[in-house]
Amino acid sequence: MENQPKEAFNEIVDHLQDYLETQKEIIKLNTVKHGSAAAGNIVAFALLAMFLLVTYLFLNVAMALFVATSIGLFQAFLVVGAGNLLVAILVYLLRNTLVVRPIQSLIIKLTTE
Repeated sequence: MENQPKEAFNEIVDHLQDYLETQKEIIKLNTVKHGSAAAGNIVAFALLAMFLLVTYLFLNVAMALFVATSIGLFQAFLVVGAGNLLVAILVYLLRNTLVVRPIQSLIIKLTTE
C-alpha cells in the first residue's frame, strides 16, 4: 500500500520528463523551420535583387544611349546619372517608410507564422 503513492509519483515524474523532452524537441523543430524559411527568403531576395540590379543597369545604359541621340553621349550619361542620384536621395530620405518598416514587418510575419 505504501508503494502505490511512490509508484504513482515516479510515474508522474517519468511522464513529466517525457513531456519536457517532447517540448524541447518541438521548440528545436520550430526553430529549424523558421530559420530555414528565413534563409530561403534571404537567398530568394538576394537573387531577385541581383537580377533587378542587372536589369536596372541595362535600362540606364539604354536610356542614356537613347537620350544621347538628342544631346550627346557624355551629357546623356550625366543626365541619367543625375536622375539616379535624385532617386537615391529620395530613397535615403524615405528609407524608413520604403525599406525599414516593410522589412521589419516581413521578418515579424515570417517568424510568427
